[in-house]
Amino acid sequence: MRRIVRGIARHWIRARGRGSTRIRGIQYWTDPYHIGFWRDVERKRWEPGLFDILERHLGPTSVYVDVGAWIGPTVIFGARKCRRVYCIEPDPDAYQYLLWNLRLNELRNVTPFNVALAAETGIRRMVSPAGGLGDSKSSLLPAPGAAGGALVPCMRWPDWLAFTGADRPDFIKMDIEGGEFEVIPSMAEYLQRERPALYLSLHAPLLDAKDRERGMDTLLNLLGQFPTRLGEDGRSVTVDEIRETAMAGFCSFLFTSAR
Repeated sequence: MRRIVRGIARHWIRARGRGSTRIRGIQYWTDPYHIGFWRDVERKRWEPGLFDILERHLGPTSVYVDVGAWIGPTVIFGARKCRRVYCIEPDPDAYQYLLWNLRLNELRNVTPFNVALAAETGIRRMVSPAGGLGDSKSSLLPAPGAAGGALVPCMRWPDWLAFTGADRPDFIKMDIEGGEFEVIPSMAEYLQRERPALYLSLHAPLLDAKDRERGMDTLLNLLGQFPTRLGEDGRSVTVDEIRETAMAGFCSFLFTSAR
């Protein structure tokens, strides 16, 4: 009986063209094709530490750049708190839902971009190891045996800044399924000069063993300039702790100049 009721509810939400969720007490309209995901967001089952950090670090004057926005959960949340949000999502399937969620919430302070950040500007193939785009796992990393995918436009961070004329961000969130190991080095000069807060998701296990060691060394050398490093739970962590955790699995950390 419960399954039947849920099925009826799902069809009704899709026929209506929107669902809803509450994030930290605020209601948002949501696309009707990720009902279970939005329910998890509302029940704090999906990255609650990230929302805690966004809540603490974003304010009315903030400029927020969301790199790897997927269908937009952190975008719609950040937009209600910030002056301006720029969001970047290269996966064409996910991007359709991102736009849908922006329209549903009538968010006029968000500028979306259907591009990928990369080490070089050009066109590359994006695939998902799971087999289909739109599933939050799509990546520019090689995925032997993965079928399908899509050719997506890629831009270096300096080229993206020059093209968009984007305001200086106070906060950058980056979750790009292993792409961070090529993008962060291309941002090194900018990060050193501007020192925005950076919430970075690390996906070292997606790399080959040799590339994993080298990639982590490069990233941690570059990000050592940030005096404050926090885990998803808000606890201060050392560079060695970051390395150990990241080599073993997926994880996220906040790098900031604020003490």
